[in-house]
Amino acid sequence: MSTRNFTRVFKHTTGMTVHQYITLLRQEVITKLSQQPDISAHQIASAVGLASERQIARLAQRMYS
Repeated sequence: MSTRNFTRVFKHTTGMTVHQYITLLRQEVITKLSQQPDISAHQIASAVGLASERQIARLAQRMYS
């Protein structure tokens, strides 16, 4: 299956783009992990595939604005 066909079928099936889906999954994991006091922001960023805590802040801004 080509990339173009996959993205078209994915959006048709889920109602969102692959990027939107990955962002949603990251938001859910960040929310769950941030409730655990023994996990640092750096560890959370690494767990969801982000390079830094700053990217978590940017994602949160988009999430709540």
